[in-house]
Formats: sequence, C-alpha cells, structure tokens
Amino acid sequence: MEKVSWLKGKDIESPALHRLNETLGADKPIVRGGRLCTEMLRDLKERIGVLKLSETVLSSDTAIVASVLAQVWDAAIPNLIGRQLCVVLTKDAPSIKIPKAAAASVDWVAESGELPITEEQYSFVTITARKSGGRAVISRDMVEDAEWDVVDRQLAELGRALAKFESKYIITKLIEDAENQANAQTSGQLKFNDIASMWSTMAANDREPDVLAVNPSEYSDLLKDTAIQNLIAFSAQEFKPGNPIAYLPGLKIIVSSLVPQGTALMVSTRFAGALFVRRDYTIEEVDDPINDLVHVPATARWNYATIDPLAIGKITSA
Repeated sequence: MEKVSWLKGKDIESPALHRLNETLGADKPIVRGGRLCTEMLRDLKERIGVLKLSETVLSSDTAIVASVLAQVWDAAIPNLIGRQLCVVLTKDAPSIKIPKAAAASVDWVAESGELPITEEQYSFVTITARKSGGRAVISRDMVEDAEWDVVDRQLAELGRALAKFESKYIITKLIEDAENQANAQTSGQLKFNDIASMWSTMAANDREPDVLAVNPSEYSDLLKDTAIQNLIAFSAQEFKPGNPIAYLPGLKIIVSSLVPQGTALMVSTRFAGALFVRRDYTIEEVDDPINDLVHVPATARWNYATIDPLAIGKITSA
C-alpha cells in the first residue's frame, strides 16, 4: 500500500488513493457523481497551481491532492441520493437553459395533401449555479493525539455533509413541486396498494415512474405488508433497496433518512428535473500557522430545478 505524508514525519496509509488508482486503471471508466474519475483527476491536475498546497500538513504532490479528494468523494457517493432522482447535466457556464416544447400534432394526410404544420411553442427553464461548501479543520495536536485516523475521519465527514446537503435540497424540491399527490389509504402506513395507485396515476399521463424513494420507516411498513411479503416469497426478484419492485417493472427502491418520514416519493427521472453541475466537488487548502491549523474547504457550484411536475408523485400520511 502506498503511503502519503499528511504531516512531516508521520506516514498514514491511504486506501482511498489505492482505490482511486485502481479505478483510473480500469478498462471501463467509473462515473463518480456524474463525472468520470479521469475527468476529475485531469481537472485537478490543471488546477494544481491554484491550490497552493501547504507543506506543513498536506503534501504538494498531485497524487496526495487526488487522495484527499478521493476521501471526500468516497464518503459523498453513498449519500448522493438526489442524483438518482433526476437528470444530471454538467457544463462550465454560469447558467443553463432547458427548453420545454409543446407536443407535436399528427393527423391523416390525403394523397398529395399538405402535411399539417406543428408550430412548436417553447418555454425555457433557466438554472443558475449556486455554490455550496464546507470545510474540515485539522490541527497538529489533533493528528498527534488521536488514536485513530482523524484526518480521514474529518475528510469523510465533510464528504458526507456535502452530499447530504445536495440530496436534501433536491428531495425537498421534488416534494414541493409534485403535481400528483395522494394520501395513504391507511393513515400512518405505506402499502403496496398506495404505490400501485400512484404508479397508475402517473403512467396515465405518460410519466411512468422508475424510482420509489422512501424513509426507512415507510420501507419497514412495506416489509410488513402481506402483499409485499407474498412478493418476497414468490417472486424471483428480491424486494430490497436497489432492486425494482416485482409487477411494477423498473421501479427502483431508494431508502434514505433524507426522505421525510411519512412521505413516499415516486419519480420519472427522465422528465422530473435536472441537476445542473457547473463545478463538482473540489478542494483547496488554507494554512493558519498562528493557530497551528489547516482548513480544507470543499466547494461545488450547482443547482436543481424541476422541469415537469407531472413526473413526480407524492404519497403522504404514510
């Protein structure tokens, strides 16, 4: 295992760097939160002159910076729930315009007859990037006195916090903008019938959902539902997070505490909304020698907007 120097005279093994190198060497590129790992590292190398990495706590070597960013990403990825609920668009621009067009019209045409003209009327949804960020503060005393890898811990906590903030914002907007709304048939309990009814409502508008997002409490309700228990017993497809629900093809299950308790969210991710990412999570370093601290800020520029409220279904009182 390759070692990296976080602090002069103190070597800490970096499994994140090892995993990053394995990923970059793989035949098939792995996407991390909407960006290829190769893109992430290339961009990082291009920005290395801007980062001004300190030699007191963080090494100036490019691989070390990649390791720090990989630690943040490794913790962030499992919490990027919001990116599974919408389309992710990346562009290096302050804002992006997404066109919405009225449906085209088609009719029978007689021999040698004139084809009907469809006068498309477009509207636009403009998404302007905003900045989110946080920072991990690392002191020499903290590194020297801790009995565990406190640097990795701090970076991981930062990654989780960044991802949860983004996901929480997307989920909140989806719930607010949902055009299809219904109360659970049994107050306080989410059942298979509730999901089937909402699926039918959305599919009738050609917005067949492909994701079901629920709080662990509502997932527990489903596991107690006899209809789900029968699916578990007799279906070849196991009922668990990440799998589609049997007899509701393609409805992937996402279980997260970021979904409010008592609410179930069904989304047609192709139509519902877009996450515009101008700059994904990047890090820099600020040295505070007077207080013997190093601040490791991580920031990103992004924003989310709902495009089609009919592509979102919300079940409440579950």
